[in-house]
Amino acid sequence: MKDLFTQLHGLVHDRLSPEKMSTSPENRADQALLVDCTKKLPGSFSTSVIDIDSKESMTLLVWKAQANTSVLLTKLAEYQQAIPWKFYLEAEQLLIDFIIYLRKHYTRYFDFKITMPERMWQADKDNLERKLAQLRNAPEQGIDAELYTLVHTAFEEVKQGGPLSFIASHYWRSLLQKLCSLHDLYDTETAFIHTLIACNFNSDLFIQYVFKRAEDENFASRLRKNLWHIPETSNLALHRRRPSCKQQFIDWIFVHTAEMNGLAATKRMEVSLSVSQLGVLLWLLVDAEIIRTDNVNELTRLIAGSVRTSKTAAISPDSLHKHYYTRPMAARSIMRSMLRNMQQRLNSLLPFSLALLTDVTEGLYAACVTEPYLALI
Repeated sequence: MKDLFTQLHGLVHDRLSPEKMSTSPENRADQALLVDCTKKLPGSFSTSVIDIDSKESMTLLVWKAQANTSVLLTKLAEYQQAIPWKFYLEAEQLLIDFIIYLRKHYTRYFDFKITMPERMWQADKDNLERKLAQLRNAPEQGIDAELYTLVHTAFEEVKQGGPLSFIASHYWRSLLQKLCSLHDLYDTETAFIHTLIACNFNSDLFIQYVFKRAEDENFASRLRKNLWHIPETSNLALHRRRPSCKQQFIDWIFVHTAEMNGLAATKRMEVSLSVSQLGVLLWLLVDAEIIRTDNVNELTRLIAGSVRTSKTAAISPDSLHKHYYTRPMAARSIMRSMLRNMQQRLNSLLPFSLALLTDVTEGLYAACVTEPYLALI
């Protein structure tokens, strides 16, 4: 693979540059050799990966192949006027096809953060603009025309910055494909808004649009009811360094609800537990009568509105309520380890003789009572 790229770089940099370009038979042979070498890239790469035995080495190999191909495409674009059109187009398309090959077959290792080659971006941009035109022809489906404008404006802003990264292009393809598939639904406008939230369309204009619509209590009520059930796609985001739009709407609901109840809005506490582990802990606290309540729904709603996990910015009350009753086995095991660790920490605060007596007593108690009890939860 390395030798093939070395040969390609030599052809493009040294023998096909405008200064050395001619119509001699030798030069035409170089042009044919360029195309022939480019055709061999996928096969050569497949052979190179056979001996790769680690993820790091595989990632490095794919990234190097991407970088080399991007450099070759850039040089070809510079020499476009000098190289005969037939050879230029064929070589360029073969290099682009190789990048597509890497993206399709080695997705886990592909560097999606780098910028797309110009010609590849032009093809993607044309497809995205056709999808946008398809969306613009659908206002008769009962969707607020302002929503279409928001999507179109965001795309125009992104497009003006030149070629997108692979991941940004993937975002727009996924988003527009989902939006264009919304038809013949009972409430297409709601589905449109939910799709934008699920795809993390965290445009400032969209956030402001939803807040403005939420001044209507019917809209706000539907948003509060449905927001928890909108699945957020973790690898999709319009602006990757901004907070997700779903989180911004959840924060707004939290503040709005607090204001309606005459309470001061506070920030959520972060816990190092998963939702399922939190459900098990709550069950233990209630079962041991440390927390006394006859209304589990109210308890899980209150806790879900007050805490966040390290992985989840906001907890769905329904999800916490479900885990309170199902108590998954993995969560039980982790909570058992955590409780034992807490017990050891507590023993370290006691005098040595009392801690020793406590360890013996609790060891006997655990063997007879606690272990069977924990096995039942």
